[in-house]
Amino acid sequence: MFVCLFKTLVRPRLEYVNCIWNSLLEADNDKIERVQRRATKLVTSISDLSYSERLSQPQLPTLKHRRLRGDLIQVFKIMNNIDSVSNNLLCPKVPSLTRGHTKSLFKRRSCLNIRCKFFGNRVVDPWNCLPDSVVSAPTINSFKNRLDDYWKSIGVEVFYYKGW
Repeated sequence: MFVCLFKTLVRPRLEYVNCIWNSLLEADNDKIERVQRRATKLVTSISDLSYSERLSQPQLPTLKHRRLRGDLIQVFKIMNNIDSVSNNLLCPKVPSLTRGHTKSLFKRRSCLNIRCKFFGNRVVDPWNCLPDSVVSAPTINSFKNRLDDYWKSIGVEVFYYKGW
C-alpha cells in the first residue's frame, strides 16, 4: 500500500521536470532525497532499518538513480525523434568503427561549471557508456528493460544510498 501511494502521490512531485532541472549543488539533491528518506521512515515495519535497507525492502531506487534513468530515457526519445526538441540540444558524434555505439554523442566544451550540469552536457558520458544493444532498442519500453538489465549485469547498485 505504501509503495503504491508513494509512487502515485509523492514521487511524481519529486521528479517533476527532472530532465530540465538538475541542481548544481549536491546539497539541493540531498534535500530532495531527504523527502524520500522521511517518507520511508513513516512505514512502521521498516522504520528502524537504515535508509538503504528501507529502500531495498519495497524496492525503491534512490532519486539520483531515477534522475539518471529519466535523463537516459529522454536522450533515447530525442535520438529516435520521439520527442522533438531543438537540433542543437544534443550533438551526434561522427560514427566510429572502433569505439562506442552508432548513436554516440559529442560532448561540447564548457568554460563554466554551471554549463556542465545542463542536460546536453550531463547526459553525454552516461549515454556513450551504454552498449549498442541498449541504445538500438526499437521502442521506449524495450530501451527501459535493456537499460535495467544492463545495469544489473554490470552490478549498478540501484537500491543503495551513500551518505548520511
